Amino acid sequence: YPKGAGRVAFSNHTSYINAINNRFIQLKIEEYSVQALISMCKQEGGKYYYFVSSPTLKDKQVQIRPWSLQDADFVMDGSQPLDPRKTIFVGGVPRPLRSVELAVIMNKYYSGVCYAGIDVDPELKYSALIPLL
Repeated sequence: YPKGAGRVAFSNHTSYINAINNRFIQLKIEEYSVQALISMCKQEGGKYYYFVSSPTLKDKQVQIRPWSLQDADFVMDGSQPLDPRKTIFVGGVPRPLRSVELAVIMNKYYSGVCYAGIDVDPELKYSALIPLL
């Protein structure tokens, strides 16, 4: 992903407009490519930033939020058994949220979180946004 080497193409105008309106795009790339992309990012406060350009915009800083299948499950306290009667479903969470982040946030407000999981879309291998606590 050296400057000028990468390109994002949209299948049609509607998908482009949806990406602009949602203010994010999702790229599915191989793990080695993710590592290469991260190595070229500016890191600030634990977040990764990359600069992109287009014919109308030069060097726009965008945040890169890598998400791996391992980000779908997090055990906060393995000594506590999972009890289906104490499982909650959470809606309205930001798409790139990882299960560890969800567990920490929920444990801050409601102590006793032992596990957080995020359902993964089987086709995209990305968060389906159905978190479980």
